[in-house]
Amino acid sequence: MYNLYIMHFGLSIILFGFFGGADFIMLTVQETLITLEMKVDKTKSGSAPLTLPSPARGEGNDIEIEGKIPSPSMGARVRVEGVGGILGNCRKCNVCFRFSETATMTYNLLVILGPTASGKTRVAVQVAGALKGEIISADSRQVHRGMDIGTGKDLQEYGSIPYHLIDVVDPGYEFNVFEFQRRFAEAFRIIHARRRLPLLVGGTGMYLDSVLGVYPLLEVPENFDLRQELAAASNAALAARLKQVNPKLHNTTDLLDRQRLIRAIEIAEFQASAQDVSPLPELSPLVFGMRWAREDLRRRITRRLKERLNHGLIEEVDRLHKNGVPWEVLDFYGLEYRFVSLFLKGSLNRNDMFQKLNSAIHQLAKRQETWFRRMERRGIPIHWVEGDEDPGGAILKKLSHH
Repeated sequence: MYNLYIMHFGLSIILFGFFGGADFIMLTVQETLITLEMKVDKTKSGSAPLTLPSPARGEGNDIEIEGKIPSPSMGARVRVEGVGGILGNCRKCNVCFRFSETATMTYNLLVILGPTASGKTRVAVQVAGALKGEIISADSRQVHRGMDIGTGKDLQEYGSIPYHLIDVVDPGYEFNVFEFQRRFAEAFRIIHARRRLPLLVGGTGMYLDSVLGVYPLLEVPENFDLRQELAAASNAALAARLKQVNPKLHNTTDLLDRQRLIRAIEIAEFQASAQDVSPLPELSPLVFGMRWAREDLRRRITRRLKERLNHGLIEEVDRLHKNGVPWEVLDFYGLEYRFVSLFLKGSLNRNDMFQKLNSAIHQLAKRQETWFRRMERRGIPIHWVEGDEDPGGAILKKLSHH
């Protein structure tokens, strides 16, 4: 028995070759329970197609070839028509299983994550170029137009690689994780319709979790009819109703505040009635992480900040404010906009602004790394590559053996 791993895009799998003395070849796709038995004449070659359903379930499917395989010199080849490229050999008998340049893979989403200043964009562009991919940004600030330097869009690095979820809303628009999840799903389907590979790239942990996380993330709308019904109820009646609909209630602080009680009932009753409300398609992600030695990453952060300040970051923040974005909103959009705003308002001199901002970004990188470790503890495997050792090449090499 020889195991090959493939992916599932509803593609034709063609098994062909010279099988010599084999009585039959059995091709089994596990988890989808599709089996092809092909009796082969001892002196003739044979071929037969098998089409997988789309989408198949699970993180990957096994193709198991059973039966007598002739000597390696006779050859036996499996060709899978799809996306990507793999070359592998059976370790037992050295029969070569060759995949065409468009062989399918064991994933339908490639993820490249890492802390700020780890070089994710450059690496993602390299990998996307090699795999005919398109990049979906997982950065909570790059969705906003006009916020270019402070968010590190680096659009010049993309070249001809298509990208998504960058420059999709105006500054001031309240873009949240639920909208990201919906827009990710839309971009994912568009990319797959083009028969290209989606690459989710970024460091915003909540956005990554909304796609990869093991916990469901539901957007619960306001239920005005329910709120009207609950308006006349006492707090004790509301608490009893919440405990009835959610017997496993852990957050008892919801019982202490009337508005939180009503919202908790709204959420619990929505969840109880919801079936499959997730906007996400069936995903089989393969996750890579960018890793740097702590001191190297600190130097990269400091160097990048100096470059941004010298190449228009202060002017960008000033322009956003003059175009109508309030200081409070700029503060909400993250560290660079917060501290440069304080400088522009006269609350900090330039040196203090740089020192405080630089320290805050270092702390952000630590929090991101903590988030990624928590993702691993929750069961999301991350394949780490070293940032100073050709990480793009390392990812492509790992993919060639995946």
